[in-house]
Amino acid sequence: MADDKKIVICLSRDLTFFSHLTYFVDNGGFTHASLGLSEDAEFYYSFNFKGMKKEYRTSLKKRPREMTRYIVSVSNEAYQKLSDRIDEMLSQKERYAYAQAAVVKRLLSLPNEEQHDDRYFCSHFVAEVLRDSGCVDIGVLPANCTPNDLLKELEKSGQILYSEVEATIDNPVSSFLDGASQKAERAGNKVTGALDRVGLNKSRDNDKSSLSDKIGSVFESVAETLEKGKDALESAPQKLAEKTSSIVKKGGELAEKAKWPGK
Repeated sequence: MADDKKIVICLSRDLTFFSHLTYFVDNGGFTHASLGLSEDAEFYYSFNFKGMKKEYRTSLKKRPREMTRYIVSVSNEAYQKLSDRIDEMLSQKERYAYAQAAVVKRLLSLPNEEQHDDRYFCSHFVAEVLRDSGCVDIGVLPANCTPNDLLKELEKSGQILYSEVEATIDNPVSSFLDGASQKAERAGNKVTGALDRVGLNKSRDNDKSSLSDKIGSVFESVAETLEKGKDALESAPQKLAEKTSSIVKKGGELAEKAKWPGK
């Protein structure tokens, strides 16, 4: 309806090891969820290792991450209940903590049977406040809801008005090393060019490389080394997380066979 309120669900993924691990365990998609109370919200509410937090859009975009905002239509009544719930939680902020045990169980694909009303992980929090306020009919148990589950529930509801990509992953280390590699190449070209102009590149012995060739090969080697370093830095956290995720998945299978206790 025209007079409905608009809220925003922000789903994202960054380049940290934990995000990579969650990404591989969940078979891709997003790894973090947060909630904004207006269409143009400048900050979102969520949970991280430090508990309940406000996450500012400007700060989020400064770090390399993939991020999409989903604008969702909700009734005025449901919106008021959601806003009141958030205010109530903020007034008792010190009471709430990050649900570390629940996250471990989720990574192991185990049901989170032991639930606490004061411990949340990101998508657990968003799913629960949306469901309890009547904003969105969440069919998944919030304590077992992943960011990707949350997106499926939002799509199923038909309440997404539109979505917009807020940021795409751009590794700053890669950008820096790309720039350094290009500078090394330009420096090599300038040095060899200068030697050519003054005639110092001519070899006294036809069997030996010219001075400019030798210097050029040094700069070329530097550029190549930087490129290899970039590839290593880019892939290391991802490769480690990918290997760890396979171990985590096997652990989950063993725990399931052993009928892992709910508490």
